[in-house]
Amino acid sequence: MTRAPYLPLLALAALAPAQSSVESVVAAAERAGVRVGCVVRDVDAGKSWYRHRSGEAFIPASNQKLMTVAAFLHRLGTDYRFRTGFSVANGELVIHAGGDPNWITDGPHDPSRMFAEVATRLTEAGIGAVRRIRLDAGAFRGDTRPSGWPSDQFERAYAAPTGGVLTDAGCFKVRVRPGSGKNASIEVLAPPGGFPVRGAIRMTKDKKKGSVWGIRQVDDRLQAFGALWTKSRGTTMRAAVVDAEATFVRACERALEARGVRVAATAAARSLDRFDLESTVATALRPVLADSSNVHAEQLVRVLGAERAGKGTFDAGCAEVLAAVRDLCGELPSEIAAVDGSGLSRGNRLRPDFVVTLLEAVLRSPFVDEFLDALPQGGVDGTLRRRFTGAPLKGRVRAKTGTIRRVSALSGVVRDRGGRLHAFSILMNVPRGKSVSARRMRGWQDGIVTAIHGRGDGVR
Repeated sequence: MTRAPYLPLLALAALAPAQSSVESVVAAAERAGVRVGCVVRDVDAGKSWYRHRSGEAFIPASNQKLMTVAAFLHRLGTDYRFRTGFSVANGELVIHAGGDPNWITDGPHDPSRMFAEVATRLTEAGIGAVRRIRLDAGAFRGDTRPSGWPSDQFERAYAAPTGGVLTDAGCFKVRVRPGSGKNASIEVLAPPGGFPVRGAIRMTKDKKKGSVWGIRQVDDRLQAFGALWTKSRGTTMRAAVVDAEATFVRACERALEARGVRVAATAAARSLDRFDLESTVATALRPVLADSSNVHAEQLVRVLGAERAGKGTFDAGCAEVLAAVRDLCGELPSEIAAVDGSGLSRGNRLRPDFVVTLLEAVLRSPFVDEFLDALPQGGVDGTLRRRFTGAPLKGRVRAKTGTIRRVSALSGVVRDRGGRLHAFSILMNVPRGKSVSARRMRGWQDGIVTAIHGRGDGVR
């Protein structure tokens, strides 16, 4: 018997192939008060063999990212390259926004290395100083977060601001460890150039009090507060910057000055033609699907809007997403709604039968390999690394997770014991007034996928 993580012990018996079925697991979730939409389709046979609330609309959480990535790849292709431009005009260094989400510290496009390339290009052109650094936002105007995002959570990393340019997905990254004195050690790891830290996280022997601490941006500095338990091993935390574009410009200035290119009002009125620093769309796909980065997803939406409609806004981008998916899948059900690209907003709507239709369209598309490779693999990586960890499902499930308050989702593909490929979508919404944990919903989802896998043994 394969044990599915997160499932209550009393429900484990339901996973035995001789006893379980998709129907029985869905029925158990419905009895607990969860509204469940589920479709399972045998891709090889071209036939859906299980449907439950298949045509009803659900809040999809991060399953919205499946549509965002499919639309982006369908319209712009796997060879698309993000471009951030730099030029010098009348002594000013102009940064030309391209919406690149891939400037991540310690990644293939580490901001420190990218800014070092800018410094090299300037010095090779004989430019040792610029009067100022100015951002040309181009098509990237308007709000930095989609409508419907929880404004009381804007300091959290998952709700960070987007921008025409940004470093480290709109977040700062800080390592906090027990200190040798009365205060904890605080090290700013990203973005480059850093922020000065004010205040302190004091050390305490009280374990309970030592779990309440944090760091937030206040103006041009980071403010530390709270207490850290003396026996803590320390941790690395991320939190949203206030302004992603301003942080990028600041990081650029600090990096250039560190490499001998000054920012001074008296700099000569030099000029330099635009040059671009590029990154690939492939670099952005895994953060969106495997790691469920909301900012990466929203950057794809804004770039799609900029490229197709000349407007790098959420409204333009979401309209382009729907148009692209309509072209890919055919006429869309009237219930489908896209108000962001990540699924953090509760205004999005998907139907499970549409999600399976989308997955089938992706499986027939020229970008199928890139799409599937970016999905987390059960028991291996991303948001599925702690699910489906045992034989025989480890490595056989590729699916997108999704979780926000009272919502849980899992959609993707799995092979059964006989080797047949099945596309599935499981969307779960908990009505107001009901209380069902996300952990419990994930357990039912794992049970459904286990039953799909067992179909090769005759389980229905």
